[in-house]
Parts: sequence; C-alpha cells; structure tokens
Amino acid sequence: MIRVSVLSALIAGWALSAATPPQTFHRPLTFEPNHGQAPAEFKWLGQSSGCQILLDAEGATIVIPDKSKLQPASPQLPGTPHPLHIPYSAVRMKLAGSRPWNEISGAEPTGGVSNYVNSRDPKRSVTRIPQYGRVKVANVYKGIDLIFYSNDGDLEYDFAVAPGANPEQIQVAFEGTRGMRVDPKSGDLLVKLPDGSELRQLKPKVYQQAGNKRVEIAGVYRLLEQGRAAFTLAGYDRSQALVIDPRLTIARSIGGDKDDQPNAIAVDDLSNSFIIGSTFSVNFPVTNNSQFLKPKSCGSFPFDPGFCGAAVTSNIFIAEVASDGSIPFVTYDGVGLGNGIAVDSSGIYVTGEAFPPDSDIDNFPFGDNAGDLFVQKLSVNGSPGYFTFADEPGEDFGNAIALDDLHNAWAVGASFAAGGEDVLVIEVAPSGERIYKRRFSSTGKDVAFGVAVAARQPWITGQTCGSGFPTTDGIVHNPDHCAVFVLHQDEAGNNLMGMVFGGQGADDGGTAIVTNGSNSAIVTGFTNNSFNFPRTTFGLDAAFVFSLPMGFVTEVTAIGAAPGSIVHSSTITATNGFVRPTGIATDNKTDGIYISGVTNSPSFPRAVTPGPNSANMGFVMKVPHDLSQILYSVLLGQTLTAVAVRQSAPVFPEIYVTGFEHEGNSLEAFMVKMIEDTPTSFASSTAAQVNTSSFTVSWGGSGPVSGAFTFDVFVSDNGGPFTKFQTATTAPSATFTGLPGHTYGFFSIATDAAGNKEPMKTKADFVVTILDVTPPLITPQVTGTLGNNGWYRSAVTVTWNVSDPDSGIVSSTGCAPTNLTSETAGVTLTCSATNGAGLAASVPITIKIDKTLPAISGMPSTGCSLWPPNHKLVQVATVTAADALAGLAPGSFQVSVTSNEPSSDPGDPEIVITPNGSGGFTVQLQADRLGSGNGRIYTVKASVMDKAGNPAAATATCTVPHDKGEK
Repeated sequence: MIRVSVLSALIAGWALSAATPPQTFHRPLTFEPNHGQAPAEFKWLGQSSGCQILLDAEGATIVIPDKSKLQPASPQLPGTPHPLHIPYSAVRMKLAGSRPWNEISGAEPTGGVSNYVNSRDPKRSVTRIPQYGRVKVANVYKGIDLIFYSNDGDLEYDFAVAPGANPEQIQVAFEGTRGMRVDPKSGDLLVKLPDGSELRQLKPKVYQQAGNKRVEIAGVYRLLEQGRAAFTLAGYDRSQALVIDPRLTIARSIGGDKDDQPNAIAVDDLSNSFIIGSTFSVNFPVTNNSQFLKPKSCGSFPFDPGFCGAAVTSNIFIAEVASDGSIPFVTYDGVGLGNGIAVDSSGIYVTGEAFPPDSDIDNFPFGDNAGDLFVQKLSVNGSPGYFTFADEPGEDFGNAIALDDLHNAWAVGASFAAGGEDVLVIEVAPSGERIYKRRFSSTGKDVAFGVAVAARQPWITGQTCGSGFPTTDGIVHNPDHCAVFVLHQDEAGNNLMGMVFGGQGADDGGTAIVTNGSNSAIVTGFTNNSFNFPRTTFGLDAAFVFSLPMGFVTEVTAIGAAPGSIVHSSTITATNGFVRPTGIATDNKTDGIYISGVTNSPSFPRAVTPGPNSANMGFVMKVPHDLSQILYSVLLGQTLTAVAVRQSAPVFPEIYVTGFEHEGNSLEAFMVKMIEDTPTSFASSTAAQVNTSSFTVSWGGSGPVSGAFTFDVFVSDNGGPFTKFQTATTAPSATFTGLPGHTYGFFSIATDAAGNKEPMKTKADFVVTILDVTPPLITPQVTGTLGNNGWYRSAVTVTWNVSDPDSGIVSSTGCAPTNLTSETAGVTLTCSATNGAGLAASVPITIKIDKTLPAISGMPSTGCSLWPPNHKLVQVATVTAADALAGLAPGSFQVSVTSNEPSSDPGDPEIVITPNGSGGFTVQLQADRLGSGNGRIYTVKASVMDKAGNPAAATATCTVPHDKGEK
C-alpha cells in the first residue's frame, strides 16, 4: 500500500481523491491560555496550520487566511530577513444574549507546550505554555456550556445543555462576514467570508446520552434577523443532558492569483521538502527577503517552450513544506525561472535563469540584458547564502542541480555564448566560488536537463541535436533528429564517458538522471521513435496502440570493457496516449526507481486512480532496477514536474512529487507525499450467521495508490489454527463450504504490485457461524419376536440410537435401554434429545406384546358317538375361538370335518357346518355308515390365529359304529 498525503498547496489548495482519505500533515488545532503571547483581552487561543481562534469575554474571533488580501513582497536587498505575513480574515462569533465568557478552562491536556521566543528581548519570551485538546466556556447561558475542540483539523464546538436548561436561548451570530444561508440539500449553515470563501457549519448533531447508548435528536438551523442563527430541535427528554454539536469547515486557498509552476523538488533527512518553480502571481505569499524585481520578458524557456507567453513575466519562488504540512517559508528569488533544487545538511541549493532587475545588486553580470544561469545557496530556514552566476556572454540558464559529499554544487543547463545552444556545466564551492565552468556542444542545439552526482563525479543527461557531440564509445553521432546524451565526468569536469543514442527519424531527449552510487546511471526521457529506439526489454510497454512521444528509462554503465554501454533499456507506452517523463529518483536501498511525468492516456498502465479521458494527467510510477515491469502507477493532478525520494526513510520509502493542475485560466501548484507502506486488506461476508453450508467470502483492500493485487485468505474452524483457503488469488471472492454448527473465522493478507506484503494477522477479520437447522436424529431398535400387526410374541428389549453429526448431543432423556417381559396391549416409550444448536427432538415408540395362543372351545367331546344310524343330522359341536389380548385375526378361524367313508347318498349331505352368528360354527353330522364297512369316523378340526400371529388348533373325532355292539 502507498499512503498518499496532500501535504500542502503552494499556490492553491489541491485535494487528492483516493480510496481512503489523505492523511494530513497540518499542525493540529490545540488550545492554550494566554500568558502574554497574545493581546491581553484574549484569555485563550487555539492555533493550527489552517486557522486561529481567540477567546475573550464577549466571544470568539476566528482568524482565517484571506487569499484576496495577499500582498506582494516589497523589494528587499539580499540577506535581509523577511518574515511571513499572510493576510487573514477575522470572523467574530458571538452568542446573542449570552453571559460574559469569564469561566474559560482547558480540558484534555495534550502533553505539548508552546514557546514564544523574543530573540531581541529574551525576558519577554513566553515559554512552556501547556496545550489542551479542548477548551470550555462555562455558563454562556444558564445551564449551557460551550466547548471548542478539533475534529480532523476542523474547528468544532458543542453546546452542552444541562437537564432542564433551555436550548432555545442559543443564538449564534457571525460578524465581519458577507451573510449566511442554510444549504437546502445538506442542511449546513454557510457563512460567506469577505474573500469569497465560506465558513461551513455542518448540520448539527444533537443527541442525549442514555447509559452507553447515544439517542439522536433531530435538529436544524433556523435563520433569525440581524445575522443570527438558532437551533430548532425535535422533542427530547428535558430531564436529561443534551448536546448540540455543529462543526466548522473552512474552504480556503493560500496562494497567488495567476499561474504558478513548480519545476523541481528535493527532500531532506527529516522529511521536509523544498520546491522551486516559477510564479506569475503578483501576490504569492513571501517570507524571506528577495528581489521583487520589475517584470521582464520571460525569454527562452527550453523545457516547455511557450510557457511564458509573449508579454508575461515570471518570478522564481522557493518554498519549504515541513514534515507536518506547514510552510515555514516561501521566498521570491527575483524575475526569472526556478528550475532545479537540491538539499543537504548544509543548506538548500537552487538554479535556474535570472533576468536583470531594475534595482542594483552586487555582482549581477547582466551587460546584455539577457538571462543568466544562477546558483544560489539558502540556509535550511530559507535565509539567503551565496548567489553566483555562470557569467556567460549572451543568454544561459540552469535546468538542474546536484550536490556532492563536500557540498559542492553542480548545475547544468545551456549557454548561447558561442552563438548556438551548448550544454553548460558549472561547479560551485561551498563558499560560493565557482570552481569550473565548461561547455559541450555539437553542430546543433544541445541542452542539459538532468544531473546527478556520485563519488564526487557528475552524471549529466539531456538532448543533442547535431553531429560531433563528445563521446567515448568511438561512435560519431550523425543524427537526423535530436538524440539523448549521457556524460560521466570526473571531479575536474573531464569526460570519463560520453554516449549518444536515439535520434533516428524523430526527436528524443533525456530529461532526468540518477545514479546507483558510481558505476552506472539510470536516465529517463522521451522518444518519438516507435521502433528504432534502443531497448532490451518490452516490460514497461502497455500496448502497441499508443501516441508519441513515449517515455523511456535506460541504465548505462561507465565501467568494464565497454563503458558507455546500455545495460537495460525499455520504453514506456500507454494505450491511446503519450508518455513524457519529467523526473527520476531512487534511494539506492530498495529495489525501486521512481519516475514522474505527464500522460493523456485514458488507461495508463498499472494505475489505480482512473486516468483522464482527454486532458493531461500527471503520473508517478515505480519500476525495478532491471526495468522489467511497472510495479505501480499513480495519477495525480494534470502534470507532475519532479519526484524526489527521502534517502533516510526509517522503514518504508517516502516519495515526494510536485506538479500543477489548471484552475480556470490559472495553474495551481501542489505537492504530494507518498509512503510506500505495506498493504492492508479485510475479508468480509454478507452475514454473521448463515443457514446453508456454503456461503461467499469476499476480500479487498490496500491503499488509495498501488492497490492490492493478490490475496492469501486464511480460515479457522471453531477457533482452531488458521489454514489457507485461497493462495495468491486475484479474485475478489470465493465460495466456502463448511459444516453446520461450526464457526469459521477468516482474514486476508494482501500483496501489492510493488511486492509489499501485509503483515500476518493473529485474529479473524470476521466470523461466520453456519447455523444447525437439523434436530438430533433418534432411532429406536427393538429386539424380540415380531409378530403381526406390530405385536411382539416374546419379551422385548428397546434400545435407542441418538446422534447429531453437526452440533452433537448435549442432553437426552428416556433413551436408556428398556426390557419388557409382560404382555401388554401397548406401552409407549419416548426418547428426547437436544443438540448443541438448541434444537430438540422426541421419538416415541409403542410396544405391544402378546405371547398367549388363542383359545378354541366347543369341540366335540371325547367319545363322541352317533347312534342309531338313522340317516339323520345330529349337532355334535358349537366351536368358538377367542383371544383376550390381541384379538383374533379376521378370517383366521376355520372349522372343517372329514370322514373316512365316502358318502352313501351324495344327494343327502352328511356334514353341515353353519356359522352360529356369534363368530362360532355349529357342526352337524349324519348318523350313517356303510353297511359293508367297519363304521364311520368323522374328524373335526378347528384352527385360528390372533392378530399378533399366535396360531392355535384343535382336533376331535365322532364315530358311527357299524353295529350296536361296536358302539
């Protein structure tokens, strides 16, 4: 991730739209008692980088920077300190009808102090004044306190209304304004300031605290006469305290009123950045003495022809933006162009082109009324040091400057001394004495745009447009267009290596250069050659549908058998747009090179911020040292003119860029700090509980710049160890399948395009519980002889199988084994169980046992005999059956009779079995036998089964003797 902070707008406010809000570096608003640092009528004061608030006995004075009243600095001689004087608008806030503001006290001490030192009279210094986060004005109305504090840099105040107090007393009035109104859409109160900016009071938040719960009360502004505003509140509990919470935001712009263009940026070891550029504003804020000179023609501006216009004059400005976002100083440096800046522990060094002033300045070498390359040193607080010139005949100018470890300054640019345009290099000692000056030229126009120094040896790049530019590779450059040159010199300014490449068929040029320490350098610039430009890799090319020029980045070496050879080289293209690099930087510690520039591509490669549709957009990109790929790109403003990297960043690289964008007909300057931090990410789901085993897990993250491009997603089951669910995925979500009753925790780890990996987490980003919607499963098992119709014909043992594979069983009743030995028409056993999800189930089972056979009665008695054999039917039995428990199975009762003799008369029935109407049977037998036989024997059989399946049978005989003696 890269944190992006818009540190300060040098000429006008500029805000970066990003995925997360920019982290401001402005001095926060704190409050302190007046111990003599302010006029005596003010009891307390609050200060920040954006405003001041002064509290007296009658109200508050809010002091806001006023753009409309900024005045140009007066002409000053070099060396005369000139403190910052920025005009302000003073807005008076009063409470109509309030009590005197006599009870003012601080709250929430910050631990910080303020010191106000009077260097002329130390006795008048005021030091160690404690700072507070809040200040309270007690009893502004009866039962109502007023509390001021800071909220994200904005001034906020609360009315604390005690129980029973009347908030309708409150009437806020603003004096020194141009009126106020209520925004119909937002409900905000807008107070118009004299300079046209607005003091915005956000729609009030009104609430009461009920224990740990905040109860919101509807509230709106109501405009009254005489520039007053009151609050209209919905109904609330007047026995409880009430808080009315408006918030002030200030729409402001500190800077000039015309065009301002920053051209270079440098950063020191303390994260303070220094910017040089050119301003056309007549009211740019200034702190230090400078030559506010009579406007002259801008003259030749080689880097951006036509920048000045026919009759427009620019002035040089130098500004410091401190690490907290404040601007300690802004300095005009006379009529001209500020093009290059460098900083080290000894001071600030700048170069550019200065034009002659009307006032007298010592050693100003203008005899021909032309611009001259200058090198100036300033102290770290912005006070001037030496000021020296190249002192060339005709016009000359500086484009870039670099420092060696002895604080010697190397400035490069161009000179017209010889009639043409030649590369100009000068070295200036810490004392301001010029050590040497040298020109390099070809048969055409030559200009240097970039310089870097390592081991006290400068590396220089730029553009050569003729033949014969000095090289050491034995190649005589005979271009038909302008080409890129690179020079490597020793401490005395002698060329150790010189090379020229490109320039075949179209113009090319080097714009900036950095070194890797001493052995090689990386140069960036532009080329208009689609195919002829030398390159060893296509890793930075986004597409083959692009516009010219395209950018390039090339590493060249000065050692080995072939000094001046290209180690790596790649062009930088963007779909349907041009790419023009303007700056390059590296800290030589991390595997990264940073390039700034401008593009109009609607789809700039690897850029997270959406690109423009047609207008130009500034870019900064990071590439590895082998130039094999674009690690990330960021689009900012409309043009980025320079980039710098803090050399002593404690943990993560800190990148600083400056540039401008168009505001109406003017150019507005800005600078941005980026911290190449590790990415952040967060996994999420739509619900904390789901009813299905499968659900969607989503993830995303990183910061507003480089973005997170791959994710590892981890999962934990019921608080167990985390294991990988997804590995190095670029997808934003996936389906996870788990088990009901389980709770799963997830977190994601992001890796951004620069290879930075988010630190491993120790707890889940979110948890999801899969709800168990299935109750316990209960199954009875019965052992015994199972008959019919659910009856058992033996003793029974009942056991239960109780299970819940999801949540488990937490309790059960009636589920122990049961032995049943007695006959029963039905006994019900019930097993009940509850699972870990709280779901319960009950299963009953009814057991019926009938072990007794059915009873058959009424069979013919023993010795049954029919006599005389008179051929008549004789009733011998009424057979019945019964079962006292299960009952008889329908249709199972059967009675039959057989005879051992055939019928003597087939027409006369011998056996008659008739239902008796009560479930039994009447048996009639004919008393007859064959005369030739030995007597007749009738066999009567009965069978029955009960509903349990128990069978019963009975057999009896009746005889008809052959004769009476046999009876």
